[in-house]
Amino acid sequence: MTECFGEGPRRTLRRARLLASTALLSLTVSTVATDAQTACQDNLLPQPEGCQRANGDIAVEMPVGENAETVETAPGAGFPTLGFSISIEGQTIAGALAPATPQRTTDRQAAAADIDVRYDGLIPATILNVSTSDLRAGYQAGETVTFRASANYPAWIDWAEIVVYDMAAPGRGIVARIPTAPNGETQWTMPKDGPGELAYALRVYDSAGRYDETVALDLVRTSGAFETHTTTGPVTAAGEAEDRTRRKTIPVRGGQVTISGGNIGTAVEVMGETVPVDPDGRFVISRILPPGDHVVTVNANGGSVVRDVNIPVSDWFYVGIGDLTLGKYLNDDLAEADPDYKDTYIDGRLAGYAKGTTAAGYTITGSVDTGEGPIEDAFRRLGDKDPRRIIERMDPSNLYPTYGDDSTSYDDAPTSGRFYLKVAKGASSLTWGDFKSNIDGTTFLRQSRGLYGAELRYVTPSVTPDGDPRATVTLYAAQPDTLPQRDILRGTGGSVYFLSRQDINIGSETITVETIDPVTGRVVSRATLTEGVDYQINYLQGVLILTRPLGSSVDDGGLVTDGSGSLDANLVAQYEYTPTGGSLDGSSFGGRATIAATERLTFGVTALSETTGAADQRMTGVDVRYALGETSFIEAEVAQTDGPGIGRAFSTDGGLTITSDGIAGGGKAQAYRFDSRFDLVELGLTRPGFVQLYGERKDAGFSTLTEDIAEDQTLLGLKSEVEVSDRLTFGLDAETFDKDGGDGKDSAEVRLAYDLSPVWSVEAGLAYLDQRILAKPQDTGKRTDLGLRLNYQPSDDLLLYVFGQSTLSTSGGIGRDDRLGAGFDTRLSEKLSLSAEVSDGDKGAGAKAKLSYRPTADNEVYLGYTLDPTRTGAAYELVGRDRGKIVLGGRYKYSDSVSTWTESGWDLYGERRSLARTYGVTYTPDARWTYSGGIESGIVRDSVNGDFDRDAISLGVAYKDEGAVSARVRLEYRTEDGEGLPQDRETWALSGGFEYKVNDNWRLLANLDALKSTSDQDSFLNGEYVEASLGYAYRPVDNERLNLLMRYTYLRDLPGADQVSADGTTEGPLQISHVFSVDGSYDLSTRLTLGAKYGLRTSRIAERGTDTFVDNTAHLGIVRLDWNVVHKWDLLAEGRILATQGISTTDLGALLALYRHFGNNAKIGLGYEWGQVSDDLTDIDYQGSGVFLNMIAKF
Repeated sequence: MTECFGEGPRRTLRRARLLASTALLSLTVSTVATDAQTACQDNLLPQPEGCQRANGDIAVEMPVGENAETVETAPGAGFPTLGFSISIEGQTIAGALAPATPQRTTDRQAAAADIDVRYDGLIPATILNVSTSDLRAGYQAGETVTFRASANYPAWIDWAEIVVYDMAAPGRGIVARIPTAPNGETQWTMPKDGPGELAYALRVYDSAGRYDETVALDLVRTSGAFETHTTTGPVTAAGEAEDRTRRKTIPVRGGQVTISGGNIGTAVEVMGETVPVDPDGRFVISRILPPGDHVVTVNANGGSVVRDVNIPVSDWFYVGIGDLTLGKYLNDDLAEADPDYKDTYIDGRLAGYAKGTTAAGYTITGSVDTGEGPIEDAFRRLGDKDPRRIIERMDPSNLYPTYGDDSTSYDDAPTSGRFYLKVAKGASSLTWGDFKSNIDGTTFLRQSRGLYGAELRYVTPSVTPDGDPRATVTLYAAQPDTLPQRDILRGTGGSVYFLSRQDINIGSETITVETIDPVTGRVVSRATLTEGVDYQINYLQGVLILTRPLGSSVDDGGLVTDGSGSLDANLVAQYEYTPTGGSLDGSSFGGRATIAATERLTFGVTALSETTGAADQRMTGVDVRYALGETSFIEAEVAQTDGPGIGRAFSTDGGLTITSDGIAGGGKAQAYRFDSRFDLVELGLTRPGFVQLYGERKDAGFSTLTEDIAEDQTLLGLKSEVEVSDRLTFGLDAETFDKDGGDGKDSAEVRLAYDLSPVWSVEAGLAYLDQRILAKPQDTGKRTDLGLRLNYQPSDDLLLYVFGQSTLSTSGGIGRDDRLGAGFDTRLSEKLSLSAEVSDGDKGAGAKAKLSYRPTADNEVYLGYTLDPTRTGAAYELVGRDRGKIVLGGRYKYSDSVSTWTESGWDLYGERRSLARTYGVTYTPDARWTYSGGIESGIVRDSVNGDFDRDAISLGVAYKDEGAVSARVRLEYRTEDGEGLPQDRETWALSGGFEYKVNDNWRLLANLDALKSTSDQDSFLNGEYVEASLGYAYRPVDNERLNLLMRYTYLRDLPGADQVSADGTTEGPLQISHVFSVDGSYDLSTRLTLGAKYGLRTSRIAERGTDTFVDNTAHLGIVRLDWNVVHKWDLLAEGRILATQGISTTDLGALLALYRHFGNNAKIGLGYEWGQVSDDLTDIDYQGSGVFLNMIAKF
């Protein structure tokens, strides 16, 4: 840094001040005679008396640099006499002694020590995480478990604890609460008895009782001493500077300060806290500090760096651009065809984005974009809305797969219109733009639509003793240009699913996995998935790919089984699509409010209105919940609907064949339900156990966005499990269900489990079934079954069992259900376990196997997603540990943004939201290997086309080394054989990815997703989907002389025969396309830059069932030269060529423009354009030439 001070004859400069970039510094000297200059001697200070310069009367004005800093002290001795001071980095070069600059001295000390202290703004990103200190998931009985907690907002945390959950117990009971510091370690001893399937999470509380909690991670008791899994490097500080927040309710207001450094020894102390240093001598730490003055002290390598930091009460960031073009056509071939043709035009665009925090604590985010067009219509365009507009309907992976800079992008102002505004404070917000109408807390009227309009969310700052807000209000209003669609796709044992529609609206989807009773329709459990963590989606092709396979069924925990799970597992996709014909003239209104009347009693009210023509609907409901304890409750709900609901689409083969369903007409109908759960220990009894009572009544015509009821139906149920003694457990399940049409089901099962010894146990169950299905006489009747199971568990790491069941009596058309089988569950390593079961009986053979991988804090999503089930959240099992569970990926939330993706193409959490990774610090190394696998064999229920047999297998592996290479591959295969034509098919699926970071300058990324399904009956029913992409980037770090980006994409798409294409028709054609693009720039000199782009697109289309293709190939070439002629003057020259094969056309275009810069934020250019290739490459009819004047200003 150079400091320069001067004194002229008219004024003395005593102090330099911090100047804005628009301020000017004036240097003034007096007119002198030419002969007086001979008295001047440049090597003398001061100059001889009588020295005067020839240009002494010329005033020179120069802008002050943007990084100018305030110097509070005057220059040293001699300044009044000499009039100037020149110094470099505090060392006097000429004139008076350099002024004292303590802050600059501190900066030099920090730079010399390789320490950086920076303020990151008033919109902080909170970080909360916990891990075992050695990244292990398994510990032996009596072994000490050390937990490491980390948080970057300790100023708002009053106290913290590690919560240990029992994953085998119904209701996920809490085993232990271990006090801990928000940043530090605490120890706990693995118990010798009791549950061995555990999970742990970190909870932090503020002074009001609100709490934040991390995603729970697995913790299991093992008998063997397994070696710790292999990682890509040593563990320094597990989980440090990484975020895994699941629940967030603590309001945090302040500024984020980040301190980082390199070349550090083993100890660093920041603001009194000891900070870990990674093996390469790097560290990073962030802290959110309240507004005000703070002193940041860093002690490292025997030295100390002190930095004063002021956190303002208000902070803003904004950017804007104005673009105005005046033009005159000199030649245009469209002139004669358009009677309203004008040879002059004035087009303009105004766009801006702003985000900031006010002194009152409100965070305001806003954007506006009038779009390019006639200037007189600029503000009229603000009222336009287009659901296709978000990111121009393009998935980020459709751009360059990698930009070589490991960047992260997200849309902070998602809107289908031209305007976005969000005002937020804490958990409350007011939004105009795109939002999800997430109405939850109610069973009947749950809703999640992607809409454009206004939304208000209010959450009271006061909370209940459980940390929940005392009142919440959600209101929304929208005029949608879209229609909702709901697809119910039965699990296939695979991961690739076709939605019923292509070209769906980006970000509008809500994907859930539901387990339901196939007879009663009751939803037993439901879990919402997160894009980029649990699935990826191709919006244009309508293809959804899960990060792990989903089976078709799961067990309900009963002892008597039919070889397949008794509950259906469905992938439910709800999304929005834009109808191809006509326009929608309707509205969508709704809201929900809850209030905690007491610490235990909560009331809720919901009202929804959908007037979209094809799906007009009115829905209202009230509900109440009374909490008896942490897991005990009583709740009830009443709801009424008026309308037909919306249509639904069903598929049992992954969307290859689809059946649509819905109710015509509608009318007012009611539904009632109650549910309760009583934990015996919470009620004061000594023996653990629970009792659950539930019931539902739904009238015919009751229709919501999630269900349509055709007949009056009633359901009553009871579930209970009680530990009668230390060795004896009693269980009871009973349910009765009736429909007015005559269908119904009465079932009950009584179970006893007894421990014969520490390693042997026996289970017995008596089951009764009375089933009435009028459409299926063969499944109607009564049956009583007896089941036995013998377990041998010599250790916590191995379970062997055999089971058998026999039908004691039967009547009606229902058949016997005799069955014999065996299975095992074994732990192969600390994190890897294998379970398998085979059986045979009257209903055919059944088999299932699963290779399970327990995640720890070092597991991440490889190239966008990991394999089954690396992203498992231990605390979110749908059914429980016993025999046939569904485990879903943890649910993470980064922001309300519509889309968030990293270099890998998916969600920010795909690489874990990691401050450490951003700064190149490795506190938590990655797991080197990840495995997955699953086998399913049995009968799949299909009420439409008939039941069928399915055999499915899925195997996968992922690998990551120290940082250069990441790879994954998963192969799936399934066969289906059934009574109906659509079921007989063979399906292969392959998913893979590869990432290679050659060095800091080079990146290579490849992805492949493929599915091929062939029908044995008719090739018309086949389905194919292949999407392969290759991305390459050269982005040198040390210089930017040459930059290259490359992309290749191959797409082969034969949609399912029933999938609705973008044009609104089914039975879409086979499409094959290749897209190649390379983009580069090269600095020929400091003033001359050459840029070039080449694009190739080939597409082939054949009607379904034929091999006659129509080809279309196009080449696009662009060459551009940017020349900075002299200061403030730029010359732009560009040439374009578009060649289209098939129709054998070649179009040329060129542009030449000269720009003059005015300051740093404005320029005006005059140019000439001619040819047949427009700068808008979607304007394929362009042909003309003319002169234009372009004015651009940025703010």
